[in-house]
Amino acid sequence: MADEKDDDLELGDDAGTSKKKLIIIIAIAAVLLIGGGVAAWLLLSGGDEEESESEETAVEEQAPAAPKGDVTYHDLAPVFVANMVGKPRMLQLGLQVRMYYPQLADFLKHNDPALRHAILNLMSAQDGQTLKTREGKDQLRRQIKEEINALIGKYNGPGEVDEVLFSSFVMQ
Repeated sequence: MADEKDDDLELGDDAGTSKKKLIIIIAIAAVLLIGGGVAAWLLLSGGDEEESESEETAVEEQAPAAPKGDVTYHDLAPVFVANMVGKPRMLQLGLQVRMYYPQLADFLKHNDPALRHAILNLMSAQDGQTLKTREGKDQLRRQIKEEINALIGKYNGPGEVDEVLFSSFVMQ
């Protein structure tokens, strides 16, 4: 029986020693992997800060500003009513704008008087006969878009209007 106890103790010592060796090997492997990862990161990312800044500046100059968010529609309510040159004499427009800058809606609300003034002046200069055609309506939409974007630029607004859409179009 004493012989059996000695055998058990020897087996236990070998098992304890092998577990310790396994833990040491795993720890060494982990340290080597972490050290290699850090070295690779330093070699691949270090020293190119000035180059990357100049490359980013060049890319920003070439590419137009990317949309800031999802598409947003903003209703320019109430409708616009203006007298026109020639016949028909009155034009009533319901307008909505499409944009990719959610903060632009607040800017348009805040600057609504200037926006309405510019659009009403543009509407009153229109010829009713021209607006009867599809091309005339498309030209008016483009002109309104240009007026709105000019106003946004003048007052340093965020972004720009992507499209102007008619929600109603009445001539009398």
